[in-house]
Amino acid sequence: MKKLMFLVVVITAMWQLGYAEDNDTLWTRRVVGEDINDVKFSPDGNIIATAHQDNQLKGNAKIHIWNAQTGDELKVIDFHTDFITAIAFTNDGKYLYAAGDNLLGNKIYIKKIELISNQTIKDLSIDESNWSGVRNIFLSKDDTKVFLGLQGSDTSNVLIINNETGELIRNVAVENAMYKFIISSDERYFAFISRYFKSVSHYRVNLWDAVTFEKIKTLDDTKDEITDIAFSSDGTELYEVLNSFEYNMKVLKIPSGDLSKTYKINQVDDIKGIYKLFPFKNSDMIFITYTNKFMQGKNGILDIKNDKLSYIYETSLSDAELIDINTDQTKIICTIGRIYLYLFNNKITGYKDTDSINPINHDIIIPNPLEKKATIKVNIPKAGLTKFALTNETGLDLGILFNDFLDIGYQEVAVNLPSLPNGNYFVSIQGVNFQKTLKLTMIK
Repeated sequence: MKKLMFLVVVITAMWQLGYAEDNDTLWTRRVVGEDINDVKFSPDGNIIATAHQDNQLKGNAKIHIWNAQTGDELKVIDFHTDFITAIAFTNDGKYLYAAGDNLLGNKIYIKKIELISNQTIKDLSIDESNWSGVRNIFLSKDDTKVFLGLQGSDTSNVLIINNETGELIRNVAVENAMYKFIISSDERYFAFISRYFKSVSHYRVNLWDAVTFEKIKTLDDTKDEITDIAFSSDGTELYEVLNSFEYNMKVLKIPSGDLSKTYKINQVDDIKGIYKLFPFKNSDMIFITYTNKFMQGKNGILDIKNDKLSYIYETSLSDAELIDINTDQTKIICTIGRIYLYLFNNKITGYKDTDSINPINHDIIIPNPLEKKATIKVNIPKAGLTKFALTNETGLDLGILFNDFLDIGYQEVAVNLPSLPNGNYFVSIQGVNFQKTLKLTMIK
């Protein structure tokens, strides 16, 4: 009997539930036996997607979908290859692009996956041995184009694909081996880190025009390792992080490449070396991973206007490697050591409670997406009999979830949903002199 109980525990603990170890961390997760290669928030911030590979290289790449509010795992999508190196949501949140390669290095996998059905809608995979992997994927704001940065040995490529038809719009050859590919928020420029050998390794940052697909200039060419780059939220500057004996970071003007600001070792508080960064939108704040003067890995928020660390996140593990921030800038998702998944509060502009959304300001369904049970948090302007009715996208009545007295103010109602196919549904809330509608998504 003890052996049977032990077996059940092992089978059901394929992913480990974390805990909020401090006021900074909302939840942590770890998928046992898998490494994380990319992490992205959905456009509405309700779900998080992570790209995984088997750490024994057994050709078992997967995409895990998480509830951003609770950290619950909603589903796992098999990718049927060895590696997934990049993922990106379409801006309507209905689809996920995923790209990777195999151990033989003779095929690039690019798939468009419908999240509700888990089905591959378009397979744009390429039989090609010149590329060693996809570095990044981006969707244009209007969802018409997909940008992919593909790393090669001597030359790399930027592919622009029609999102609707899957047809190749442009194939732009760029020099050297690409290690990071980014696009400015206005989609005017793209830039990338590349490496080449000239007796020793050299690193470059090249800037290209994303409209004419012509190279503008090389912004930097150095023997120092360039570990990360990012455009400012307005696209007028580029932040460059270096592993240097002199500099932590350079700030370059776009498109001239003129040096706007530098951060030297130990110039700001106890920052000895910056390794990764992610700028907040419409802000002078940047989320960074760094080492302090004691060579401890840390994560924090750098105020580049006042040249100071505005906040330091304390975790029991090392600094973050992969970073994404949700659309309303309140939550930060990170991978620690590419094994652990951490969800942080944005302590500068975010809410300070442990709810993903402040219940005083929002009506919300938690979790959402969901499988069966949910809690509906809603502001009741006038006390009285209140009915929650469920309908599908065509308006078909699917039943009453709740019909009882509710007091004035924010109330929480636990509901059980009927067995329904995956898809989008609506909860119509009818009370005394008011009516409102909330959208929910069923995912099994």
